[in-house]
Amino acid sequence: MKNLCKTGIDALKEVPWGTHVCLLYEAEADLLEVLVPYMRAGLEQGEFCLWITAGSAQREAVQTKLRDAVPDLARHGARGNLELVDQHDWYYAPDGTLDLDAAGKKSKRILKDRLSKGLTGMRMAGSGHWRSRAEWEALMAYEQGINQSITRVPVVTVCCYPLGRCGPCEIAEVVSTHQHALVRRSGHWTMVENAEHRLVQKRVEESEKNYRRIFETAANLITSVNNDGVIVDCNRRILDVLGYEQEEILGQNMSVIIHPDYHEKAGRSLAEILEKGFL
Repeated sequence: MKNLCKTGIDALKEVPWGTHVCLLYEAEADLLEVLVPYMRAGLEQGEFCLWITAGSAQREAVQTKLRDAVPDLARHGARGNLELVDQHDWYYAPDGTLDLDAAGKKSKRILKDRLSKGLTGMRMAGSGHWRSRAEWEALMAYEQGINQSITRVPVVTVCCYPLGRCGPCEIAEVVSTHQHALVRRSGHWTMVENAEHRLVQKRVEESEKNYRRIFETAANLITSVNNDGVIVDCNRRILDVLGYEQEEILGQNMSVIIHPDYHEKAGRSLAEILEKGFL
């Protein structure tokens, strides 16, 4: 899995997977100015792109701008690489009640399906929508949860909030529940990083360094595999014991280092991990 993806947004450039951004905009033209290049970059990189639109008028404007920006848009649509979904269909149950839990589950199902079809990740954009204070509070809790749910997952998402509907308190809440905020200053889009996220990132980087140290010096034989059972990493110990060079193992199916008597068991174990998240 690649470490960075190009956003198509000048103020962001490249970001790691798991990035959660809010876009604070005044006019719909501002929204399209940022999100159309963002989606185009995703399609060019072989990602699945999902745009949750706010009503039929915005959907039509999005389609028009995307057709102008992406010459082979129809091909992407036919392959299922791009979907436009109305916010009411995404966030609300058939009876009209807000159902953000269902929205989160849909995202996970779609990601799993698109990855199985060879796409490299999922790029999302959605308009924040609420009809009451209770829905606003539920939406902010949902946004906060996204920061945890997309960690180490090949997803990048931009959540869009119209400044005309947000007072100072709402703007502060939106910024605090996202890793970065995109705002227009003096006619240019600027990225503002959440201070709490910056602290968390520093701790994550320290944790990653500790993990690599333990991984490389462990007495046990350790490999990392992707969803298809292909080896993407291994420690020094496994190379020393089995007599391989790293380039001989990486990219191979895990079966090459497992005795044939245990192939079936290893396959079942991997399937269980993919289904439950643990063994």
